[in-house]
Amino acid sequence: MIKIHYGQSPLLFINFIILFYSLGVYMTMKTPEISKSYTHLFCLIIVNLILAFYFTLRKHKFTFLLYLILFFFLGVMRYLSFTFIADDNIKNYDNQEITLTGIICQIPKIRQDSAGIYHLTYVVDTKSIKQKEEKTATGKVYLYQKQKNLTNLAKINDTISATGTIRLIQNYHNPNLIDRCQKSIKI
Repeated sequence: MIKIHYGQSPLLFINFIILFYSLGVYMTMKTPEISKSYTHLFCLIIVNLILAFYFTLRKHKFTFLLYLILFFFLGVMRYLSFTFIADDNIKNYDNQEITLTGIICQIPKIRQDSAGIYHLTYVVDTKSIKQKEEKTATGKVYLYQKQKNLTNLAKINDTISATGTIRLIQNYHNPNLIDRCQKSIKI
């Protein structure tokens, strides 16, 4: 067995740091029931950082373990911070019937089918939703509308209100495509 003394194997140490950081991300990804309490996680990181610094000053032989645990917690924090969805985000209302109020962000995409019906797709920045009571909401949605003619088109910065069911935009299960987090609403 190789006996490693304090500070003798920086390459091994860096590899273990990367491994534990990756394990933190992976474990959080595979266990969604991990608490999303950032306060507790942040406190654990601060305490671990202080202990690691203290052990480093004392040149303790198990200092590397504290750094590995620190990077594990940083990996957990990284995953949670990139997958966090606010409580007022429109994504939380998936498959629910709501009345949405928002502002048109882009000019509509217009497509005409063989029957002469125009299919309009608006991008709407959500401002509020109403189910039982009205609440503020954030996020963008695609709003689909069918029309027989192109009169009365909504313009950019118009405030609109629409009632319908929020549906998550599905990817096509192709490995290299982006899975969008926007929502669609049909009226």
